[in-house]
Amino acid sequence: MKDEMSTQRINKKEAKGNRNDDGKVGSKQLTLAEATPGKSMADANAESEMLAELKKLENTMEELKQRTEGLDKRLTEVENRVSAKEDSHIQHQKVLSYLLHREASLASKCDDMENRLRQNNIRLYGIPEGSEKDDMVKFVCHFFKTALEIREEIDINVERAHRALGPKPRSTTAPPRSIIVRFLDFQVKQVVLQQAWKQRQVEFQGHKVYFDQDYSSDLQKKRKKVREVIKKLKEKNIRAQSPYPAQLRIFTQSGARLFPSLLEAKSTLKELGIIQLVGKAKRKEG
Repeated sequence: MKDEMSTQRINKKEAKGNRNDDGKVGSKQLTLAEATPGKSMADANAESEMLAELKKLENTMEELKQRTEGLDKRLTEVENRVSAKEDSHIQHQKVLSYLLHREASLASKCDDMENRLRQNNIRLYGIPEGSEKDDMVKFVCHFFKTALEIREEIDINVERAHRALGPKPRSTTAPPRSIIVRFLDFQVKQVVLQQAWKQRQVEFQGHKVYFDQDYSSDLQKKRKKVREVIKKLKEKNIRAQSPYPAQLRIFTQSGARLFPSLLEAKSTLKELGIIQLVGKAKRKEG
C-alpha cells in the first residue's frame, strides 16, 4: 500500500510539473506573437495582394482564352470562305474557258456559213464610181460580155449587183468601192471568174479591173495576210498558193506542204527567211 501511495504522489508531481511546463511554453508563444504583430499584418496584406493579382491574372488568361477561341473560329470561317472562293474561281475559269472555246467555234461556223452564202458572188475592184449610172445589173452584164472572152451560149444571169456598203469616197484619187455581183448559177459565176483570171489583163476605160471571190470581212483579212506572204515567197522564187479558206500551200524541192494557217507555218517561213506580215488589211468593206 505504501508503495502504491508513493507512486501516486510521484505521478501527481510529474503531472503538475508538466502542467507548469505547458503553461510556460504557451505563455512564451503568446508573448512572441504579441511581440511581432506588424509582421503578421504585412504578411496578410501581401498574401491578399498576391491573391488579388492571381485573380486578375486568371481573369486575363480566361479573357485571352476566349479571344483566342473567337479568333480561331473567325480564322476557320475565313479559311472556309477562301477555299470556297478558290473552288468557285476554278469552276468559273473552266466555264469561261469552255465558253470562249464555244464562242470561237460558233464564230467560225457562222463565218463559214456566211462565206457559203456568198459562194455565188464575185467582187470587182477598180471600176470608177458612177460608171454604173442607174442600173448596176445591166452595167455588169454588159461589162462581162465585152471585157471577157465568154462563149455566146453561156447565159449570164445576174441576180443582183451593188457597190460595197462602205462610204462613198469623196476624193477622186481615192480607190473606188468594190462591186459585189451575185449570179443565179454558181457554175456561170465560176466560168466568169476563171476566164477573168485566165485573161489576167481586164480593163474598163483604161482602168485595170481585178476579179476575186466575195469573202466575209474576217476571211478577207486572213487571206490578205496570206497573199502578202505569198508575194514574199515569190520574190524568193518559191511557188505558193492560198487554198480556201485561208490556208498556205508552199512548193519546195522536198514537195508541197499545206498549212491550215499562217501561225502553223511560222517556223517554216522563218527557215525560208520570210518575216510573217501581220498588219491589218487596209481595205475594209462589207
